[in-house]
Amino acid sequence: MDASYCWQCQQLSLPPHPLLLRHVARFERGSVGVLLLGGRQSSDLEPPVRDADLKPCSLFIRSLSRLATPTSDAPLIRLDLSGELVTCEGAKTLAAVLQVSLSLRSLLLRRTPIGDLGALALGAALSSSALVELDLGECALTDQGLRALVRGPQVHGAPPCLSVLLLDGNATGDVGTTEVISYLERQSTLRSFSIHPSLPRGLSQEVEAALQVACELSGVTLDHKGDHARASARGLARRERVRAVAAGRGNDGERVTTFLGVDGVVGSVGEME
Repeated sequence: MDASYCWQCQQLSLPPHPLLLRHVARFERGSVGVLLLGGRQSSDLEPPVRDADLKPCSLFIRSLSRLATPTSDAPLIRLDLSGELVTCEGAKTLAAVLQVSLSLRSLLLRRTPIGDLGALALGAALSSSALVELDLGECALTDQGLRALVRGPQVHGAPPCLSVLLLDGNATGDVGTTEVISYLERQSTLRSFSIHPSLPRGLSQEVEAALQVACELSGVTLDHKGDHARASARGLARRERVRAVAAGRGNDGERVTTFLGVDGVVGSVGEME
């Protein structure tokens, strides 16, 4: 199988990427049941995967789909490019693969700069894909990118297998989230979902409530990935305010008197000196 990947690289006059080649060889030796491509570990010293590396990789994935026979299925593929140097051009290459490959089941692009144009390309291919998992967290998406991502499924139909969709950590807000909520209400396969934006952005209470209701009605578990950092920041600010009150000084230097309220809530009454 590694010979097939190397042959695809040779056809494009590109060297095999050492990380991808190592994973293909490991799969061929039978040490894993699902072909994991990418998934860089902290100890891996190979150079980053770039857009050009995805061209022979995409041809290789297409070729695997043709290995299916009446008695055996083609290998299932999990492509983990998290943190790699993949841009919108690489996303377009992957979108072309999604339209023809039934083997590619997981596509993880977290922390890659694919941007809104990459989301547009992937959204157009989702309806005809066999993806079970798509991670576009921290991918430099804006509200426009979220709109582009869900527009394809809205026009061509929901992806038949997609059960995990992660969109947290992007530069998004109420407008894009509202578009995604309308998608949630029309799909039936999604089971795990995240969308909370990166700091310092946040969702309004109205959109947050609508998101919760849409997930509950659709049977989707809402992962509050983006809320962990936000909650930590709120907790830190709260602790700083408590320290200031305990020290007898308010934000503007006024003298304050502290008191302990209901449920241990610290309060203060202050006056300017």
